[in-house]
Amino acid sequence: MLETLIFSKKNQILNNKKKIIIGEWLIAGKKDNYKNYEIIKYNQNKIDKLKEFNYVKTIYKRVLKNLTPILNELNHKKFREKDWEILLFYFLSNYIFFAYDKWKLIKKLKKNFNFVPVQVFSYGKNYFLQESSLYFYNQLKTDNWDDWLYSQIIKAQKFRYIEKKINTVVSKAKAFDNLKKLKLQKLLFLRNDNNYFLKSLALPKSTKIKLNLKLNKNLRIYNDIYFSKHRKAITKRNLIKKIKSKDQFEKFIYDTLPEILPKNYIENYNFIEESIKFLNWPKKPKIIFTSFDHYFNDSFKIYTINKTRDSSKLYILQHGHQGHHDFCGTYYEKKICSKYFTWGNKSLEKNVLPLFCPTTSGQIIKKNIKKYLLISYTEFSLKPWKQQVYPRVIDETNLYKDNIINLIKSLNKDLKKRIALKVYNSDGKKYITNEIKKKFKNLDFISINKSKRGFEYSKNYKLSIETINSTGFIELLSLNMPVILITDKKFFHIKKEYKKFYDQLIKCNVIFFDKKKAANFIKDNINNIDTWWFHKNTQKKIKYFCDHLCKYEDDLNNGLNKIIKEII
Repeated sequence: MLETLIFSKKNQILNNKKKIIIGEWLIAGKKDNYKNYEIIKYNQNKIDKLKEFNYVKTIYKRVLKNLTPILNELNHKKFREKDWEILLFYFLSNYIFFAYDKWKLIKKLKKNFNFVPVQVFSYGKNYFLQESSLYFYNQLKTDNWDDWLYSQIIKAQKFRYIEKKINTVVSKAKAFDNLKKLKLQKLLFLRNDNNYFLKSLALPKSTKIKLNLKLNKNLRIYNDIYFSKHRKAITKRNLIKKIKSKDQFEKFIYDTLPEILPKNYIENYNFIEESIKFLNWPKKPKIIFTSFDHYFNDSFKIYTINKTRDSSKLYILQHGHQGHHDFCGTYYEKKICSKYFTWGNKSLEKNVLPLFCPTTSGQIIKKNIKKYLLISYTEFSLKPWKQQVYPRVIDETNLYKDNIINLIKSLNKDLKKRIALKVYNSDGKKYITNEIKKKFKNLDFISINKSKRGFEYSKNYKLSIETINSTGFIELLSLNMPVILITDKKFFHIKKEYKKFYDQLIKCNVIFFDKKKAANFIKDNINNIDTWWFHKNTQKKIKYFCDHLCKYEDDLNNGLNKIIKEII
């Protein structure tokens, strides 16, 4: 029996054939329009996820090694592998993961089904070639990107296929740059001889000001390079395709990289490097310290490559709940920096140093109770997204959604009247929110102000309920504000070295995996939350956790001294 493979909303539907649909997100809300179909389910266990993560790391290392001489040739450099890694790591780790996630699925489908020629899609030359790391990353969220990548994989795995050209016009802004402004600023301001370059640090504004004054004896507002050049892609990019590999998937990466490797890595590289001299950044910093700019700021990354080659050190400060599980992207961040500072968690890795939770340092929250419960949740992705322990595809998002709905159902009528829901939503979709509203009427949904931290909302509630082991949960623990985590074991993976700390929270009812038990606990204790939370036994276990994983620093000056001690 022949089947039709459906991997895109653009795929032609053959009514006389059974349809194999690669995921429920393609037909969410439209199932009644389809007949004779099978939806592929995503049900990865922890072992499979870990194998995949380790395989991706292996391919990443080989690709980075093989790209280094080619990038040196194209940019006329003699950089080391670890130099190029500063520029490439976030792009490369994400692309390899996303590509492999689709590669293994298509490979499995080819083995299990017999397809009629698959309709694939082709786009104009270099349609997916972006200027910067940021533009590439944003592209990963688009349907066109998914359609192109699936199409490339299907052809590489030698399916029979029919190709359809997609005529999409890309509107490009006019070429521009801000060099004139930067050159003028360079004339007006003194040379920057600061030893410490503090850029986009995840610290309170007042702390950053004090830190700059103590380390550099001055304050600087740093400028940046903004441009769009639309340079033509050079044909020498195709040197990457000549890299050989016995691994079919690895070879696929080399074959597709010339079409997607951002222009800032090749065509715009020299322009950026030459333009950096007009920035008001330090000329010879001892330390470069950031929390965010190593991801998407290509000018910062190229600056850092050159400075670290001259003996500067790159330090990275953790910016959220990271490093507690085995699938964390901090694996790559720790590879590119000399020191990685955490919110308190120690590590077996030599370059990892514990500090404290900077977002809560010096914060004293006074309660102003208006309602009983604040339930926080996140609108997770419906189609496959990046590697994480959280829901990353509709099958997992549905499980997460159902757990929240079942939790609310388990609460008694009185409690249901006294709850509010706070949602984190990065892409504007309201899949979970709409489903909750269908089940329950008159629930109070509070709007989020992005300038406020999550814990700032919790002061108005007796108890905060977190539904995923994330930054919000860690910050509330650090502040010693009553909170419980109610989650599914599927989304709860902890490194062995940190398990003993989390076990203490499970023992004192701060973490639940059973919705009904959690609901009963809330019902029995809601009128005496502080009695439970501030009980000697509960506080002892919370302190044990926080002292090792999310230290609270009440004295800002003491916190500053700790940072200074570690970086000078």
